[in-house]
Amino acid sequence: LHSCNTDNDEPLIEDNYRQYGIVQNAKNNNGANETIEVIDTVSVFDTETMEESVRIVKSQIPVLKTPELMPVFGDCHEINDLDSKYECSNKNLLTFIYSNLTYPKEAKDAGVEGMNVVQFIVAPSGNIMNPKIVKSIGHGTNEVIMSVMDEMTKKPMWTSGRQEGQNVATQFTLPIKFKLEG
Repeated sequence: LHSCNTDNDEPLIEDNYRQYGIVQNAKNNNGANETIEVIDTVSVFDTETMEESVRIVKSQIPVLKTPELMPVFGDCHEINDLDSKYECSNKNLLTFIYSNLTYPKEAKDAGVEGMNVVQFIVAPSGNIMNPKIVKSIGHGTNEVIMSVMDEMTKKPMWTSGRQEGQNVATQFTLPIKFKLEG
């Protein structure tokens, strides 16, 4: 009941894997397009007092839009050929979306079709952060997409992007097309 293809059947997520695209925003010194603040908890164990404490830590991490190697979804990270790696990742991502996304009843009843776009950050750890809808057709589509994003946060399913041999936070844009069949 849904599709993630353009009208000419090319996968929309392919643009995420273009190695040499034009970056629209000016990059700062470290190659990042933006920096986000991350709030996390850290457990600290004091060996002298034998007490454990939990602290809230804020840090700034750079987010790249076009690192040397883009993030890879699923178990494709060990494939050496980049085209094969990204093809595997696309297939795994589409399979995951198809198996977790349902056409909202509200949109189906209203005959609504179109495309939503969700952006999120693949953290250096492979977890996803800050999912947000940047384009929406409404009618319950945002909720079902955010449900899929919630499924992705339950365990690391991504291998992070890499820049100069280091894992980096990478912005990922995922268009999702809703199209009624029949």
